[in-house]
Amino acid sequence: RYHLTISLLLLLFQRTALEKSLGTPLFKRSPRLSLTYMGERFLKTAKEILLAKERITLEIQSYTRDSLHSEIRLAITGARIVQLFPKVIPRFSAQYPGVHITCLQGNQRFLEDQFRHDIIDMMITADPVLLEDAACVTLLEETFFAIIPKKFLQDLFSCEEDYSAMLACAVKEGVAPLLPQLSRFPFLLLNKGMRSRSVFEQFTKTNNFDFEVAIQSDDFSSIFTLACQGLGICISPKTFLTSIYREYTSSDSPVEILPLGPDTIPVTLRLYHKGDELSSPPALYLRELIIDACTQIGSRTAIM
Repeated sequence: RYHLTISLLLLLFQRTALEKSLGTPLFKRSPRLSLTYMGERFLKTAKEILLAKERITLEIQSYTRDSLHSEIRLAITGARIVQLFPKVIPRFSAQYPGVHITCLQGNQRFLEDQFRHDIIDMMITADPVLLEDAACVTLLEETFFAIIPKKFLQDLFSCEEDYSAMLACAVKEGVAPLLPQLSRFPFLLLNKGMRSRSVFEQFTKTNNFDFEVAIQSDDFSSIFTLACQGLGICISPKTFLTSIYREYTSSDSPVEILPLGPDTIPVTLRLYHKGDELSSPPALYLRELIIDACTQIGSRTAIM
């Protein structure tokens, strides 16, 4: 027996209105009230719809609850962490305090393989080899600079006038004309397979330049610090320099920051992800923050 919370008159009115809208009776009035064949079909379908609604509601609630206390796995280099996270993490943590971000690092082939096997949720990379069918967002175009200790250049150009002329030429044409002189100095590079290393190797191949690697590492910050201490020449993506450009172009800077050259092919940085339908709300929000941060970085590199 069912207890209804509406009056009998209103119930009769709604029944009549429903039958009128469907164009067929749902109830037999005699000898006692019962369902017609179409009434049985309507009731069965209505129950299926209500059950489906309940199931999807529980699924959404469970998904949202789990996604708010979970992990996002992001493939990103240490240099990109330094670039992006100061802008991204405060806003993300304020919105999703229960979600933590795990950063995975390694060479590009390894990370692409991890992404394809669903070990990574998102990946920031350039010119992928294995991700042709993955969803992606273009972040920015990356160019590269040589970080050269001033003492190396002063050794080559001891006359202040020659030094100034060399700088003016290098800023305009890049470091390619200096390569024969720079061969006597050590280079500090990222490990093979990493983007900056690949770009520099292609650049030196184009210019028939042989170089000596003194130190190689997967940590760009360490390489950059050692270059500033005068231990060698390193290669830096332009976007990494945006926050420190003024500091390292002052007269008392220990290094000169010079473009590789116009024959260096720029690299397009992209964010690869699983697609909107497979991404949790925190992952979608993190993606928005990364895109916004890269837009800001891209606008600042235009003034360098």
